[in-house]
Parts: sequence; structure tokens; C-alpha cells
Amino acid sequence: MSTRAQRRDVGVIIVAGGSSARTGGEELKQFRWVAGKPMLLHSVQTFMAHPEVGMVVCVLPPPYAGDPPPWLFQCDVDRLLLSIGGRTRSESVANGLDDLPDESAIVLVHDAARPLVGMGTIDRVVAAVRAGAPAIAALPVVDTLKEATEDGAIVRTVDRTSLWRAQTPQGFPRALLVDAHRRARSPVTSRLSRRSAQWTN
Repeated sequence: MSTRAQRRDVGVIIVAGGSSARTGGEELKQFRWVAGKPMLLHSVQTFMAHPEVGMVVCVLPPPYAGDPPPWLFQCDVDRLLLSIGGRTRSESVANGLDDLPDESAIVLVHDAARPLVGMGTIDRVVAAVRAGAPAIAALPVVDTLKEATEDGAIVRTVDRTSLWRAQTPQGFPRALLVDAHRRARSPVTSRLSRRSAQWTN
């Protein structure tokens, strides 16, 4: 067995605690079916298939944390924990962080609404964190961007060379993320400018 396969020190927090207010409808966005299965299940199974992941915590809305959908257990239930979502994304991440076992030295935070993350992306984020820096998956901006005045007149074409679209997972050394939440209950994982982060696509 390889050293990599033996080292399961990565804990994953899948944030699925939102109410889907932005998408409308009664069904939660993270429970909707995409490519043959619910969005959330895609993410759970993908991360559990990674050889370095030891535990996955799903942060669910309070009504579902105690009564989760049955399809969620189509995975390695011994490596699955359920946590209660907070009022904000930051609170949900903090709740999931509290529930991760101590063995999880690296923490990945992933949005359940991004169900098709690739194994290569996970590899690169984990490798960047092992090198000592927080990291976030990202894609280069490919659209043409225009800067406009308040009345809609185009001023210039924006140089997109250094622009990236933030994705998930976001990766952190656990101690750093714990310290950030201890210092302030703020959306630290959505404001990575507070600390240097490596962008990986």
C-alpha cells in the first residue's frame, strides 16, 4: 500500500446548509438531481473516493440534519458525519469544523452546489495545502469583460489576464482555519484576501 493511500488526514466539509432562496422553488438546490444523482451525493462520493480523505462532514439545514434524505447514505457511512447548518455560510463551516475528528490536519471546504468537481482539482488543492499555503480551486476568466459608467456607457475592455473565477474546494491547514474562526465569526472562506492563498485550476 502506498504512503499516500495510508495518509488519510484530509477532512472535507461540504456546505449544504443553504435554503436555496436564490434559486426559488420548494426543493433544495443541493438535493436536486444532476447527471443521475443528487448534487450533494455527487460531492460526497467523489471526495470519499479520494485516497487522502478520512472524513466527510455534510452540513445540512436544521430540518434535514436529524432526518437526512435516505440517498445520502449511498457512501461509506463510517466516514460520514452530519452537522447542522448555521445562519450564515461561515457559521456552517464552523459547525462542520467542530465536528471533524482531530486526525483531519487538512480541511477542504466545498459547496454542495458544485457537484462535478474533478479528482485532479482535489489533488492540486491538497498538494498546495501540504506545501504550507491555503488554496482555492479557480478557473481563468474567458469572457470579454467591459467596464461601464453608471448610465451604461462602455469605458474600456478589462484585461482578464489576472482574473480568475473562484470555485471550490477551498483548502486550509486545519490550525489556520480554526484560528481564523476563533478570531472572528466572519465569512473567512469567502474572503481569502485576509491571508495569502494559492489559486489552482
